[in-house]
Amino acid sequence: MKTLKLAAISVLILLAGIGIIELWVNLQNPSIYKLDPIVGWSIKPNFKHTYIQKNIDKTSYSVDFVTNDLGLRVYGDPGRATQKMFVVGDSYTMEPYASNQQMWWAVGAKKLADLKNSPGSIFVVAGGGGGWGTYQELVLVRNIIQKIRPDIFVLQFCDNDFANNSKNLEAYTITRSQKFRRPYVSSSGDITFSTEWAAPLWRLPVIGQSRVLNFLDVGVQIGQSYYYKNKFGLGWGAPIDSQLKVELESESILITGRLLAEMRRAVGDIPAFMVNCNNEGKGLNVRWREMAIEAGFVPLSGPSASIERIRRYGGDMISYIDGAHLNVRGNEVYGTAFGEELARHLK
Repeated sequence: MKTLKLAAISVLILLAGIGIIELWVNLQNPSIYKLDPIVGWSIKPNFKHTYIQKNIDKTSYSVDFVTNDLGLRVYGDPGRATQKMFVVGDSYTMEPYASNQQMWWAVGAKKLADLKNSPGSIFVVAGGGGGWGTYQELVLVRNIIQKIRPDIFVLQFCDNDFANNSKNLEAYTITRSQKFRRPYVSSSGDITFSTEWAAPLWRLPVIGQSRVLNFLDVGVQIGQSYYYKNKFGLGWGAPIDSQLKVELESESILITGRLLAEMRRAVGDIPAFMVNCNNEGKGLNVRWREMAIEAGFVPLSGPSASIERIRRYGGDMISYIDGAHLNVRGNEVYGTAFGEELARHLK
């Protein structure tokens, strides 16, 4: 009896400790996300917070992250603007790596307006979420396109979208917080979720929204990543049989192509463009321009090419501390190239 009492007290102390940590973390560094039964997770509406972020050289900078009542980030004055741009993407578009007015889509809109000799003429609405795949983005577009009624549409794609769009391919990755909560479209068109045993647990608020548990899982992911990298030369996933990999990648290309075509139809008869977080000519990413054109988008390679040139020849002072995302300077470079290339197509 005494042992059971001590065990119960220990559990209560542990839970209280976790609760205190959760409260402190959410006060100091609140998440921009909430669980969403349709798309898995989404940006909180009417959310505002100033984050202290770090550059690749570990210097700090502040980011003012603000969303409207639809959970969208905006830039510009809608009363003054004559055109509205709707941008949808993943973490490159929606994570707090720069303040709204410093994000690449804001920089690009300003550049485009200046090149048109019409400062302030473009209002930007940006939506999506970190880790989102094309289907999640399509759901968002279908839900709010008529509310926004944009004049220009931009889809920000990334090489990992190929895995994000395929349940069978992403099953081999170690990003549980994404693959266990994400909805997928199968090759037959059905909507489905991961069937792995732990997946339903990640869709429960007590686990899915726990900052402590998610932090611990990230630590496990890092450990797994080092293991797969050292043992198999891989990164964020387990090894796949070569023949099976070909089959899964073919399925992913099929699904991604269909989703892009549906996205293009959903935005209607307006100019529609695609940008990529990188132009690396390896893996499935070599297909992105071709697939963009097939779906009816105009691919813009300039933004990611501008980033790659700097990282290759000019050092890396454009990156957030993770080395993958863009800091304020990186968003400025990417956005300037985006605005310039967009202007050439919208003459």
